[in-house]
Amino acid sequence: MTKKEAMEIVTQDGSALEQMPDEFKADKDVVLAAVSANGISLGLVSEIFRNDKDVVLAAISENYLSIEYVSETLRNDKDVALTLVSSNGYSLEFVSETLRNDKDVVLDAVSKQGLSLRFVSETLRNDKDVVLAAVSSNGYSLEFVSETLRNDKDVVLAAVSSNGRSLELVSETFRNDKDVVLAAVSENGDSLVSVSEALRDDKDVVLAAASSCMYREKNELL
Repeated sequence: MTKKEAMEIVTQDGSALEQMPDEFKADKDVVLAAVSANGISLGLVSEIFRNDKDVVLAAISENYLSIEYVSETLRNDKDVALTLVSSNGYSLEFVSETLRNDKDVVLDAVSKQGLSLRFVSETLRNDKDVVLAAVSSNGYSLEFVSETLRNDKDVVLAAVSSNGRSLELVSETFRNDKDVVLAAVSENGDSLVSVSEALRDDKDVVLAAASSCMYREKNELL
């Protein structure tokens, strides 16, 4: 078998690397072609390639789950971490503790999947930029926000505007704040159940909730 033939085979099926002669398993071009076709085939290569940045970046770009096979050294590499979380924000779970405290990496992750905030350092759970990005992506990430920022109106408004039902996670003070409540029920009328007694009968609030529910039901019928 020639190198060209080996390249053609692994380009079609990365897992075919397992059946390749040792000379091709040790060839970076062949390995790159394999992991570019199937990132999980990173599990078939030697430690040398699991610690090769070009190979690792190609693998995790194809399938973020291949992080399982990446060397400890490269799990602490910022470029690798950024590529990983760009593919799937939840993969923040697999990067080093140091990089879970890197604002660039964390912002990229939580902007895509807000709930990945659960994997973020305590320091950055108290960073308003990070928190706003997370709750804007998924209001329910409010659950993982620092106590200080859970009492920040900007944060709460961003959360309920993203997911009205996240109103159930906010303090009684905000459930009785008309701006917050209107944002929540406008996004999801069902969040009316979490509104304070004082505002539950407010005309503006009731109309906003009803309008939201009618809009949703209309879309469901289309």
